[in-house]
Amino acid sequence: VVTKIDGEQAVSGIECKINGHNKTLKVDGLFVAIGHEPKVDFLEFEIEKDKNGYIVTNDKMQTSVTNVYACGDVVKKHFRQVITACADGAIAGNSCITKEG
Repeated sequence: VVTKIDGEQAVSGIECKINGHNKTLKVDGLFVAIGHEPKVDFLEFEIEKDKNGYIVTNDKMQTSVTNVYACGDVVKKHFRQVITACADGAIAGNSCITKEG
């Protein structure tokens, strides 16, 4: 668990707890992950999801529900980063407009 990020203009280290012990590590940067649980409980209808709760889509970001598209970190895929979520959004938006598929 990271407890502090050190550095002024850039990351130079972190303070963390590893197995209950405080430790300081020199690092040049870090990746922040906020979890691995898709937040899809706002949906008021059934939609196909995988065993982990991620929404299943095709390559056009279409879901199992007609005219419903999904993108970003709620979608079943192997790599979740801001850049892939943005690409998903562009694909979904284009699919909605062109009604392909």
